[in-house]
Amino acid sequence: MAGDEGKHIIKASQPWDDLRQAAVQRLEEQHPALEDLEPGDLHTLVYELSVHKLELQLQNEELRSVHDELERARDRYFTLYERAPVAYLTLTDEGRISSCNRAACDLLKCEKSDIIGTDLHEFIHPAWQDELYKHRRQLYQTSRRQKCEIQVRRPDGQARFVLLESELSDESGSNQSFWYVSMADIDAQKAVEDELSRLNSDLEKRVEARAQQYKESRQEMESILNAVADPIITMDGRGLVESANRSAEKLLGYSLDQLVGHNICLLLSDPDMSNLEQFMHERLSNAVVESRILRCDVTVLNQSGERIPVELGVSQIDHRNKFTAILRDTREKKRLQREVMQVAENERSRISRELHDSLGQELAAMSLSTMGQARTYSGKDDSVASAFSAFSQRLQHAIKQLRTIIFDLAPLDVSDSGLVEALESLARAVSADNSVSCSCHIEAGQAESVIDSEKEIQLLRIAQEAVHNARKHAGAQHIVIALRKTGQNLRLQIIDDGKGISLPSNDRIDGQGIRIMNYRAQLIGAELSVQAYVPHGTLVSCNLPL
Repeated sequence: MAGDEGKHIIKASQPWDDLRQAAVQRLEEQHPALEDLEPGDLHTLVYELSVHKLELQLQNEELRSVHDELERARDRYFTLYERAPVAYLTLTDEGRISSCNRAACDLLKCEKSDIIGTDLHEFIHPAWQDELYKHRRQLYQTSRRQKCEIQVRRPDGQARFVLLESELSDESGSNQSFWYVSMADIDAQKAVEDELSRLNSDLEKRVEARAQQYKESRQEMESILNAVADPIITMDGRGLVESANRSAEKLLGYSLDQLVGHNICLLLSDPDMSNLEQFMHERLSNAVVESRILRCDVTVLNQSGERIPVELGVSQIDHRNKFTAILRDTREKKRLQREVMQVAENERSRISRELHDSLGQELAAMSLSTMGQARTYSGKDDSVASAFSAFSQRLQHAIKQLRTIIFDLAPLDVSDSGLVEALESLARAVSADNSVSCSCHIEAGQAESVIDSEKEIQLLRIAQEAVHNARKHAGAQHIVIALRKTGQNLRLQIIDDGKGISLPSNDRIDGQGIRIMNYRAQLIGAELSVQAYVPHGTLVSCNLPL
């Protein structure tokens, strides 16, 4: 029944006669044979109509209550909208203002009648028209809320900054969409920000000027108190410190008062102490010494107990009973040396891989090809077959030499197996070459387990370089690799029976390979020596303090 009623729409503006006619028509549609109804049916119909009438009355009362509540809510919303401290505008798609609140009138200094129907861009300062265009385009492209700071212009020519926030209406079923805009006055805030920016800029300039003055003053003071950047210590003939510059205080961690009166040897390790004491004694006793300046690499201990590698230069001051010591921190130098060594190892590894994957494979393929050609021409043309066979043998010899080069370039690894197994692996790999016999003797006990991996790697590289030199340059037939613990030292020795080595009169070690071994020894605080071995051959010894 309710479904049939929904087919007819009765407007409130229809006159009473029309309403009655519509009601009669609906009654005839529902009961076309009303005159044929029985008295009981008629009574039932009257009862249903009475109930339906009451239902309509109740529904009407409820609708009136809802309507009144909606009216009150609309009034409250209108009051909030009208009295809001932020300016609110409603715009059409074309940007024309269709409604606004009182705050918008106060902000734009216009009557509401002058605002409604006007395009928003007419209230925007000309310099900010492009910003408004970008703002609107971004709003319609993304359909999401957009914000921007923009400047509005009042009819009296006064301009103010506002925070413009816009969003599109989400009303469905409407032929026209709306553009809701809020404008918050931030002119005072912008003025404060500009003032803060100006004050901050002035403060930065003043701080920069003060910093420059302080920097110049400090540089002048440092130039007076410190002639050089390297730590400098002066001492008497007994090694007692008399003065030190600030660089020395910084390096050693002691103040000048803590250094003065103490012996410099307290800062050095035991082997370094003996060298310094011997040099000072010889200089004071007017003994003939090879050099007027002692130059050596030593290790100093700072106040916190850190061991710092330095280059020490000690010289006597004008034949007086005083000495000056210049210390140069070599930690960065050693770090760079380690990086250079690492780069060199990576490059050697890369070259060995490329030789193996490219040239080695190519030579092997050529060797197989020439051997095949030799077999093909065998019995047909012996001269050609002999030439191919000879060429194949030369290729085999080249492959063997290439494999030796690849082995020398490819570094062994101690990360998993440890130094002992790496040295034994090196000996086995060298012995695989029938022309050289290599043995390994280990008597290190547990000493090998107390050194870190970096020292193990450097010791292994020293052994590799020494073995390579013995095979390539000395023509050795027998090579011995020995690792043993002697006292508080771990000693690595490589002995060969080659043609030996001839050192210059000043015992200075030459040769790229030997220099690399010496660098590696210095990186881990070890001492390297290369000397002739009796009856013939060479002994390379690396002594590492534990």
